[in-house]
Formats: sequence, structure tokens, C-alpha cells
Amino acid sequence: MPNGLNADAREMRVDPADIDVLDERYRVSLSAASPELIESIRTLGVITPPLLERTPAGFRIVCGFKRIQACMQLSLNQVSARVLAYGRVPEIDLLRIAIADNALKGGLNLMEAAAATGKLMARLEDEKDLPDTAAAAGIRITPDLARKYLRLQSLPETIQRMVYHDMTSMKVAFELGTLNQQDGDTLANLIETLRPTTSQQLEMLTHLKALSALQQSSVSNVLLRLPATPILEDERLDRKAKIHHLRREIRKARYPHLARFETAFHINREKLDLPPGLSLIPSPGFENPAYTFALEFETCGELAQKADYLGVLSNHPAMREIMKREIEDT
Repeated sequence: MPNGLNADAREMRVDPADIDVLDERYRVSLSAASPELIESIRTLGVITPPLLERTPAGFRIVCGFKRIQACMQLSLNQVSARVLAYGRVPEIDLLRIAIADNALKGGLNLMEAAAATGKLMARLEDEKDLPDTAAAAGIRITPDLARKYLRLQSLPETIQRMVYHDMTSMKVAFELGTLNQQDGDTLANLIETLRPTTSQQLEMLTHLKALSALQQSSVSNVLLRLPATPILEDERLDRKAKIHHLRREIRKARYPHLARFETAFHINREKLDLPPGLSLIPSPGFENPAYTFALEFETCGELAQKADYLGVLSNHPAMREIMKREIEDT
């Protein structure tokens, strides 16, 4: 914080109507005033006065966008604020104050850090000064991270919104950004609806892009050819079940040979007629040739009986069919 700021800022009462809330040059936090903040100001008033800069047209906000918004929603006629004289403090210093105010209170999420980076770089004469300037504002920005933040800001709003609300990672966001607008929006809406994990998002995205290339069709059309809509609209399925079924359908379309093998496996496993307490478990997605037998037993005699049965299974025709695993990726 620049020296002399506290002396320069004058405590006064301001009419919210005189504050230009559309001037967001110093805005870093992208969230709106929460119901909790509004209720706190309703009952206790503004505990920490916002920082404003006087302008020829009125006032602009440096720190306290959400506090001002809450006061306006409460239709308050006056707001206690600290006011700086116009032009008294350089823009770059006011921006650092705004960033520090947010960073020290609750930290910045990815999109807020990206916004802060873009605004700092727009006011710096030399980009090499960014790390030190950012550090003085309470955040760490390396040149590589700055490039990623600027790339985030160039993505469509639907993808930026997902990153802001922590629905997806920066890596997935960049992958979505390589798609055309329609495909990017389609997958963004799908992720917003189902909220799969980052690894699940990457898996589905990778398979869908591969299918798009193989079929020479858009990702949106690839999804339309899959039973995606019935899965998403099936009220009997919860969110996790929908993710499971959708991933399976996408994987079946991407690897039809594995889908055929899965069907044959289930048929042959039924032929084994396994007794209760004995289960044959394939690898996830049938991508590994290894299998697992799970045994449940309560006595040593029951264990011996099931162990003997495993020996019999090794010569069962259906078990031999399962172990052939003659898969051709066509």
C-alpha cells in the first residue's frame, strides 16, 4: 500500500447514486453481494468502509464493490466511505490496493487472478515488472502463469464461468477452448449439468474429440448419435449414475471392439454359474487382460470348497472363451 494513503483518504458519507458502479477498472472479485453480506449491513451497517476515488463525475470504486452493491440493494441513502482525491494516487497503485484487498480477505480464484493479471499488465510499461508488482499486491504471478491467465481470459464466457465456479480445471478449459463455439458450449453445458470430476471430463473430452475426427463430424453431432439425451433425462438415475452410463456409451463408441468383448464377457460369465460368494471381476473398461476373483467365506471349509471350485473353473469352456481375449481394434 503506498505511503500516505491513510492520510490522503478522507472519511465521509456518500450518496450511492453518485457512485459509478459501471466503472470496474479496479474490480477484481467477480462475485455479487451475498445474502449474508446484505443481512450484515442491514443489521450492523458497513463495518469496513469501502475505498472510493473522487472523479469529475462523482465517485468510482477502488475497494468494496460488493459492499456498495449491498448498500444499493438495501436502498440506503448514504454510505460511509474513505475517499481519495482525484488523481492523488496513480492507477497502478490503486489497482494493487484493490488486488491486495481481495487477496488478503479470501484469496483469488483462477478467473479473479486472471482478471487481476490482465489489468496489471495493461498498466505496466514493462511486462518484466509484473512478478514484483503482483507480489506487492499479495499474489504470485510468474511469466508462464501470466500467459495462462491471459489465455483464460480469451476463452468464451461459458467456459470462463465454469472455471470461476470451480466446475473444471484450467487444463480442461483450454481443451474446450480448442473446439468451435457450438461444441465448446455443448460440452460446457454437459459438464455444468453433471459435474463430473476433472479426470472424467478429460476422459470424455479426449474420446469425443477422437470420435469427431474419426467420423468427420462435430462433437455435438457425435453426442447426438449417442443415447446421451435419454441418459440425461432419465429421472431414475442420479447424477453419478448418469455420468457412469454416459462415460460407458462414449467409451463403447470410441472402442467398439471393447464393447463387443464386454458383451461376450457377460454372456460367458453367466455360463460359469458362479456360486454365491464368488465373483469374477474384469479390469475397468476391459482395458487390461487381468481378472480378479473375489471370494467371500465364513469358514475354512467354505474357503477350501471355493478354492477347489476355482480349479474346476480353469477348465470350463466359458472361462477359456473369456481368457482368449481376441480383440481387434477395427
